[in-house]
Amino acid sequence: MVLGAMMKRKARTEGKAQGIAEGKEMGIAQGKELGIAEGKELGIAEGKERGRAETNSQWRAWLQRKSEAEANGAAFTEPPPDAP
Repeated sequence: MVLGAMMKRKARTEGKAQGIAEGKEMGIAQGKELGIAEGKELGIAEGKERGRAETNSQWRAWLQRKSEAEANGAAFTEPPPDAP
């Protein structure tokens, strides 16, 4: 009887360890998937914000040069920043 109880305990312990290992593996995979999705969203949002800031900066500089040319009576033929 004692031997049977010891074998059951060992099997239960090994099963528990295997279950924990499998759970960790699944958790890591799901965590990676979630992290990638969140990272992608944040990256896209940050990229859009940087793009807007760069575009605004280009327009402000262009408008400044245009205003200066007009104030000096000079022709201003530089195309706007978004012109092809």
